[in-house]
Amino acid sequence: MVTLNLRALADAEPRTTTAKAGRIKDEVEQGDPQQVLLFVHGYNVSFDDGVYRTAQIATDLNFKGPSVLYSWPSNAATFRYVADKEHSLSTLGAFKTFLIDLSRHSAATTIHVIAHSMGNNALLHALAELAAEQQKAAPHFREIIMAAPDVDRREFRRLATAFKSSADRITLYAARNDRALGASEFLQGDPRLGDANPMFLYKGIDSIDA
Repeated sequence: MVTLNLRALADAEPRTTTAKAGRIKDEVEQGDPQQVLLFVHGYNVSFDDGVYRTAQIATDLNFKGPSVLYSWPSNAATFRYVADKEHSLSTLGAFKTFLIDLSRHSAATTIHVIAHSMGNNALLHALAELAAEQQKAAPHFREIIMAAPDVDRREFRRLATAFKSSADRITLYAARNDRALGASEFLQGDPRLGDANPMFLYKGIDSIDA
């Protein structure tokens, strides 16, 4: 269990893109190997909760290097699901810029990405668009982990052709008893990528029933 001093969050200071990139670069250059862990939170998650979850993941993984949170504007409310889905896509412009900056200016030789739930909706669309726009200059990651992705399976197949070259390895973690994904499927009428009933399989992607 990770315990964070709430004062650390209360004292958070906004910084320019250059300043943030410089801070990450300083931490990366002190590490061995020079790597970064990026976490993208899901539906119904506040900024503070996103920070806690990022710290928890980095601690549980005993990750050596800076961990970075990309916090898109979730409403952090159970009954704002539809609004959250729209916000996960409205953030694409800023998210693509963030991914490019992290890739080019962090000094990291290795970047790992973990996206949870609806965060995968933002991540996969951003990667597909970057692959189409940047082509060979698009950001490349060591591993992308899709944890319980709340993404339509047909939409994933449409996007996968573009983004599957964005990482050396892509892993899908799915489950049969995820209530949130069950509710999402009920609301939208389409099976979700993170539902392991049945398990989703795609060439070049490792699928794990969690």
